[in-house]
Amino acid sequence: MDSQNMDFTYTPAGITSTDLIDILAESLPADSLKYNKYLVDIEETEEGVVAKFLDGTSEVVDLLIGADGPRSTVRQKLFGSTAPHYTGYSMWAGMSDCPDSFHLFTSHLRC
Repeated sequence: MDSQNMDFTYTPAGITSTDLIDILAESLPADSLKYNKYLVDIEETEEGVVAKFLDGTSEVVDLLIGADGPRSTVRQKLFGSTAPHYTGYSMWAGMSDCPDSFHLFTSHLRC
């Protein structure tokens, strides 16, 4: 079945990347985000992921989210130093049932 003939029973909604980052940041403890840092290396250990910064400091974390763009240190460490290239995608979309906590995010959605 092609997309023009599909039965969409979901209400489309969109969110900007900046709003998504705000939602994620607001849900974390205040001391879990590091600002004004330049990530230079990451290392996976038995204790977790070690994030190493230009100023010589490091943090051991359970989860590292690399949301620092196509020329990111995280991307380079995970995938090598291949140059990013445009794939033709300008948007990602998906459908999901709404969890009971969905109302917490509706102020950020554009329907």
